[in-house]
Amino acid sequence: MLQYIRTFIAVYQTLSFTDAAEKLFISQPSVSTHIKSLEQELKTELFIRGKKAIVQATEEADLFYPRAQKILLEWQQTQDFFRNSAEHNSLIVGASHFSALTILPKIIPEFSNLSVRMTFEMRNSSDLISKVSQGLFDFAFVEQPVLDSSLSVVPIAMDKLVLAGNGDYWLLREPGASTYEHLKRYFTQNELPQKSITITNTDMIIALLKQGFGKTIISKKLIDGTIPYTNLDSTFQRPVNLIYREPKSEFQQIILNIIQSLKFS
Repeated sequence: MLQYIRTFIAVYQTLSFTDAAEKLFISQPSVSTHIKSLEQELKTELFIRGKKAIVQATEEADLFYPRAQKILLEWQQTQDFFRNSAEHNSLIVGASHFSALTILPKIIPEFSNLSVRMTFEMRNSSDLISKVSQGLFDFAFVEQPVLDSSLSVVPIAMDKLVLAGNGDYWLLREPGASTYEHLKRYFTQNELPQKSITITNTDMIIALLKQGFGKTIISKKLIDGTIPYTNLDSTFQRPVNLIYREPKSEFQQIILNIIQSLKFS
C-alpha cells in the first residue's frame, strides 16, 4: 500500500503517468496498476485520464494528497525511530588477532547477559584504530602505540614477543598488523629474509608452526610447548591497549567493568 501511495504522490505532482514512472524508476503500466488499486481501495476516482496522456487530479485527489504525504512522513519517522533504537542498543567491539584469542574469551561470557546486542570483529591493529576513530566501533583492543589524540587509551598489559619456529621460510603478517613492525625492526637488526610468505591470519601461522614449517615473531602467550622458540630482548614487547572515543553514555559503565575485569600478569 505504501508503494501505491508513493505512486499517487508522484502522479499528483507531475500530472503524468509517464513522468511518474520515470521518477519512480518503474514502468508506466505499473503506475497505472498502482493508481487503479489505490482507487479501488479508497472507492473513489483520483485522476481523470484524458487524451494524449493528459492527467487531471480530481477533488478527491486534492483532499487525499496532504493525507498521503502525512502517511509517508509518519512511516519514515517510525522507521527512523526503530532504526535509531536498534543502533542505540548495539555495541561493536573490535579486537586484533592476539586480543581475539586472549582477551575476548575472558570478556564475552561475562558480558553476554547485557541488554545490548554485541558484535565482535577481528582486524589488524591499524585498521581498528581507524575504525574506532571514525566512530564505527565503540571500542577495541590493539597491540601498538596509539597516536590519535581523539582516542582514550587504557593500558591493559605488556605482551612479550618471541622468535618461534625454525626453517628457511619467514611467516610474515600484513602491513598494519602489530607484529609486522616488529618483524621489520628485527630484519634491520639482522638480515632480510630470503624466503617469506605473508599470512593475514594468526591461527594459520600457529598451525604452520605446529607442523614445523617456518618461523616468525609472535606472542609467547599464543604458542604451546610443541613450538620451539627463542627469547628476544626487552624491546620486543608491545602494549595491549583498550581504546575508545567518546563512549555512548550507556556504555561507559560497560567499558569500566571490562577494564576492572581484565587482570593480565
